[in-house]
Amino acid sequence: MRFSTDFRNLRRPFGNLLHLRVLGMMPFSENTRERCSLTLHHIDGIEMQEKRKTRGLRHLALRVRDVQVSQRFYERLFDMKVVWQPDPENVYLSTGYDNLALHQVTSEELSQFNLSQVHPLDHLGFIMESPSSVDALFSEATEQGATIVKPLKQHRDGSYSFYLSDPDLNTIQVLFEPSIQL
Repeated sequence: MRFSTDFRNLRRPFGNLLHLRVLGMMPFSENTRERCSLTLHHIDGIEMQEKRKTRGLRHLALRVRDVQVSQRFYERLFDMKVVWQPDPENVYLSTGYDNLALHQVTSEELSQFNLSQVHPLDHLGFIMESPSSVDALFSEATEQGATIVKPLKQHRDGSYSFYLSDPDLNTIQVLFEPSIQL
């Protein structure tokens, strides 16, 4: 399979598949349902399939009030880098593994854009390498004045996390999960 980030060759036959192709996450293949091979894994005694239809949930698109404010937030705290900014209302960020699209809410929609605590997205998460990396990001987020939604917590399953909110009140879990191998 060949992956491409050559934007001149992009086609938009299936709407949001453009996001996946732009960010190098979907193979440029006429058969978009082609399965990707993976090695056999065991996670907590559960045998995972050797072949999967996807390579994982590695892309998220958020509608935001101010693309530049949100871009700086994700760059500063999560080391995301701009991979494409087609116009001032849209920016695509990546860690090289996970990808985030930020889309400006239109001026017509802005008055109806409700930042309530009742949100259809419960939270998104960033997986961390170790408990100490969670602690370090917690300190950095606190120093930068980010809103902490839930403080640091050692969970019964051995995971360790805290929650914060981005400028548009999307809740983000920063999580060390021992069963996830990076």
